[in-house]
Amino acid sequence: MDPGTDVDSLTLAAQSKRLLEASQAELRFTLPESAVLWLGNRKVSALGTKRAVRVPISDVAKSYHYEARVEFVLDGKKYFRRIDIGGLQAGRILAYSFTIPELKEDDIPTIDFEREVLVSAK
Repeated sequence: MDPGTDVDSLTLAAQSKRLLEASQAELRFTLPESAVLWLGNRKVSALGTKRAVRVPISDVAKSYHYEARVEFVLDGKKYFRRIDIGGLQAGRILAYSFTIPELKEDDIPTIDFEREVLVSAK
C-alpha cells in the first residue's frame, strides 16, 4: 500500500531546503501558452502557461544573474522582451508572471511582468 505523501514536504520551505541541498534554484514562469521562453541562450522546452526551470548553482555562497527572453507573435510579427533575473541563489524560488496586454489600433505591443521571491534559503 502507498504510504502517501507528507503534506509538510510540499511546502515552499521544504522545496527550498531540497533545492539548497542539491545546489539548485528554481524559476517559475506564468505566461501565455503561445509564448516562447529562453533562459540565457537555451530555449525552455516546457510548454503551457506555467513553466518551471531548475538552475544549477555552482557556489552556494554566491548570487547569480541570468537573462530571460519572452517572445510572442502578433499579426505574423515576432516581438520579445528581455529581463535580468538577478539574486539567484541556491534554495531560492523566484516567480515571474508575464502578460501581453490586448492591443487596440495603433498601440505599441508590450510584455508586462511581475517578479516575486517565493522563498529564500535560510
